[in-house]
Amino acid sequence: MKTLLTFPSTSLKKNTTPAWDVNYTISINIKDLPRELNDWREINPRWVKNNIVYKAIKNSLNEDPTGFYNRDRWLSIIADTVTYNTDTKTVGVIFTDHDKHGLLDWGHTFEAIQDYLDEVTETEDDSINIYIKVQIMIWVPSIDITADIVESLNTSAQVKPESIINLREWFDIIKTSLERESYSDRIHYSEYERDQDGKVKDISITDIVSYLICFNISKYTDETQPVKAYSWGRSIFKEFESTSDALNWLTPLLKDILELYDLIYINYPNLYEGNFGNLTWVKSLSNWRNIILPFIWLESNYVIPKGFIYPILAAFRNLVIFDDNNNAKRLIKPTEMFGLLWPKLIKIVWTKALEHKNPNKLGKDKDVWTKCYDEVEKYLLKNRIY
Repeated sequence: MKTLLTFPSTSLKKNTTPAWDVNYTISINIKDLPRELNDWREINPRWVKNNIVYKAIKNSLNEDPTGFYNRDRWLSIIADTVTYNTDTKTVGVIFTDHDKHGLLDWGHTFEAIQDYLDEVTETEDDSINIYIKVQIMIWVPSIDITADIVESLNTSAQVKPESIINLREWFDIIKTSLERESYSDRIHYSEYERDQDGKVKDISITDIVSYLICFNISKYTDETQPVKAYSWGRSIFKEFESTSDALNWLTPLLKDILELYDLIYINYPNLYEGNFGNLTWVKSLSNWRNIILPFIWLESNYVIPKGFIYPILAAFRNLVIFDDNNNAKRLIKPTEMFGLLWPKLIKIVWTKALEHKNPNKLGKDKDVWTKCYDEVEKYLLKNRIY
């Protein structure tokens, strides 16, 4: 889709750069910023959050508008083409590709400006004399280079790795594999991502990637356990980037993996009903605040630490094989096999939980991961499922 936005400006300055891009700058009254820029914000890795940064910019507009030009950051834009009409004194900026063009960084500034303008009266609008610098880059040849520029510009508050990976389109295979699921529009692939109703999305791509790592049989065997899937937090994206091919091969099984996670979660209280909620690190909820597990759509009245779930989840990588074309297949559906083994597996973890009295230590205990793995492996060998 081709979009032309116009910016009233008395001049267009072309900047000399040793790089491959062409760089222009203009100064513009904030009331003349095209609101259509809202439709070209996909390349900004952050969804705007009403945080301290936004509030500081808003305060600057309200309390010292004349100093805003020198105090605040520029807006940066990547476009396909830039023109200047000397008769009308307007800059024309053409966007053609949502993956490569648009508002590049610091969406908080743009959002704060729009909110400020929405709050002024028509009379006040006529007298607004607040200017901002806009940088426009063209001839950016690829999405990867766009991502590199975004990463370098968003430095005052570090961009989370998942936002940059999403910008590089490396999550697209995960999005495709889950696009028909009821929870697909609840997954946030970037910071502060919201749904169409403005609600913060509540399923983290960080968690989903960590579940895939639990099943990465190209790296983890019966002798090595993917404990880092639990313990690394956002650092798991380093492993995602280094083993992305192997993890992408697992995406046909992702729906099963997600359902298994929730099935493990929901079954803990079934084995220890009456005692489970007495553990200090398990939070019992009243009925009206029950958790809805998104992958199996069942309710739980407990908040269970992740350290209880991961060792059992990773044990089922025993069921994964790759064919000659590197397509991931399962020997048996994980949720079906869990139905046969869940009491033994939960007992293994429960025993260790009572020993550690700390869910974080439990989640990092390689021994409990190994015991769960061995239990699943033993069942497969005994029943000649291989």
